[in-house]
Parts: sequence; C-alpha cells; structure tokens
Amino acid sequence: MGNQTTNIRKAMLWFVKAAREGDSDSMYQLGILFENGISIEKDLEKALYWYQIAARAGNEAAKKQLKKLGKTDLINKSHTM
Repeated sequence: MGNQTTNIRKAMLWFVKAAREGDSDSMYQLGILFENGISIEKDLEKALYWYQIAARAGNEAAKKQLKKLGKTDLINKSHTM
C-alpha cells in the first residue's frame, strides 16, 4: 500500500506541474484526487477549485462532475482559492 501511495503522490506532482501549464486533464485529475481523498486528505473545496478551472479550460469531464455535485454555477464563474 505504501508504494501505491508514493506513486500517486508522484503523479500528483506531475499533475500540478501540467495543470500550471494549462493541461485541463491534469486539472481534472487533481479534482478527482481531492474529492475522493486518494492518498491525500479529502478536500471538497480544493476538488471544486480544480474542477472549476478544468471546466473553464474546456474539460467536459470536469463540467459533468461539477453538474453531478450541483455546482453548475462554478462552470463560468472566475475561480478563487
């Protein structure tokens, strides 16, 4: 289990790097990690932040996830964190 956690945390670092460069799939993946608490503490606020910027970058999966969470108002709203 420890090796899996290490791998996920390494992946998370790459997701952050790619997200900062504008990769909406990485933004979406970060949302998933935070929403589900995968190898990190669950944090819905951070999950919504990443879903929101991914959706604003055109990521359809992030838009669907925001709708699922009842947060469609965040799709076109400026993000804050």
